[in-house]
Amino acid sequence: MAIQKWLLFLFLHNLYHHIPTLARLSDLKYVQCGSNGNYTEDSSYQNNLNTLLYSLSLNIDESGFYNASSIGQNSDKVSAIVLCRGDIGLDQCRYCVDNIGQRLVEIYPNQKEANAGYDECSLQYTNRSIINDTTSLPTLYYFWNHENASQPEEFNKDLEILLIDLRGQAANGGDPRRKYASGNATGPDFQTI
Repeated sequence: MAIQKWLLFLFLHNLYHHIPTLARLSDLKYVQCGSNGNYTEDSSYQNNLNTLLYSLSLNIDESGFYNASSIGQNSDKVSAIVLCRGDIGLDQCRYCVDNIGQRLVEIYPNQKEANAGYDECSLQYTNRSIINDTTSLPTLYYFWNHENASQPEEFNKDLEILLIDLRGQAANGGDPRRKYASGNATGPDFQTI
């Protein structure tokens, strides 16, 4: 009985601390299925995929990037790559990556290739080698704000100044693996960019 109460406490404690993250991770920003075929239930490929997906968050470091070396051989080989946004902490990054892995196998059961992302992180797995293979790159997705700027030319000038500054900050970042910068500027009519 004491063990059951302890497990319930741990579950509620974890749930309480992850409620803000759970709310934000409810909907994937993008999800895409590859065209490399399917695997069968209880196959070596499925076991390799599950092993790889489980290990991803354990291997991510403070840089928020991990390129998993392939697991398996020949047609059972699985490779994966993950990337977290530069301003989120390691725990949130790991939670995000775990969540995507679980969601992808639910959304695309038996697919040998898939990728998805939230605002905070992205994950891709495939039965091809990922390293130095531009054919396995996921489709790029762009998100934009549909609001119109009241003074588009001035807005674009302010945006350009901000982006040039952020580019320099990211390029000169201290960690060679973490090239990230964020910032804001005040545009026309005190609009925040």
